Amino acid sequence: MKQPKSEIIVNVFLLALVLFIIAFFLFYDKYNLFRFPFDANVWGTASDWVMIFVTAITAYYLYQSLKSQREIQLMQQKVTKIEEYDYLMKIKPNFKISIDRSTIKPKNLSGPQIVNCLAILEAENHTAINVKVLIRTYINNELQAEYDESFDRYEPKYGNVLKIDQFEVKRDGSDKFHITYNITYDDIEGNSYKKRIKVKNKALSLSLVDYPAERL
Repeated sequence: MKQPKSEIIVNVFLLALVLFIIAFFLFYDKYNLFRFPFDANVWGTASDWVMIFVTAITAYYLYQSLKSQREIQLMQQKVTKIEEYDYLMKIKPNFKISIDRSTIKPKNLSGPQIVNCLAILEAENHTAINVKVLIRTYINNELQAEYDESFDRYEPKYGNVLKIDQFEVKRDGSDKFHITYNITYDDIEGNSYKKRIKVKNKALSLSLVDYPAERL
C-alpha cells in the first residue's frame, strides 16, 4: 500500500531527529558543534530557531494548500470533460437505413435475379449537417459500382431514398453481394462523425450490419 506524503514527511523528520541525537551523544564534548549548552555562534539564537520553525510550518501548509488546489483543479477538469461528453451525446446525430425487402425480384424463371436495392436513410434523433453518403456495391467482393449523395441539412424523422442502379445475381444464391453506405456528417456544433452501414445477402435474403458512429 502506498504511503501518504504526510507520513513520509513525518518519517523523514523523525529519522533526522534520531540521527542528530545519535551524533550528539557520539561527538559530545569533542567539537563545539555538539557541546552543551549550545554555542549561539554555531547554532544560532532562539529567534533564529523560531524563524526556522515558522518558515518550515508555513512551507508545509503552503504545500498542502497548493496540493489541495491541484486536486480541485483536476476534479473540475474531470467534471468539465463529463459535461462536454454528455452534451456531445445529446446533440450527436445517428443514422439508420431501412431496406425494401422486396428488392430482389426474378427477371425470368430460369435467368438471374435482379437486385434493385432501395434504401431509406433517416436521422434517428438529432439534426445533422453536411451529410455525405458514399454507396458502393460489390459482387463476390469485387467493386461493381460507386455512387454518392449529399445533403446540406438532415432533420430527424425525415427519410430520404438512396437508390442505386439494379444489378444481377445468380438465381441459386451463390453470388455473394453486399452494399456499403459510408456516411460522414457534422452535428450542429460542427463536430464531425463517420458511420458505416452494410447490406449483405445470405442466399437471396438481405440483412443489415450497423457499425457504431465514430468521431473524426
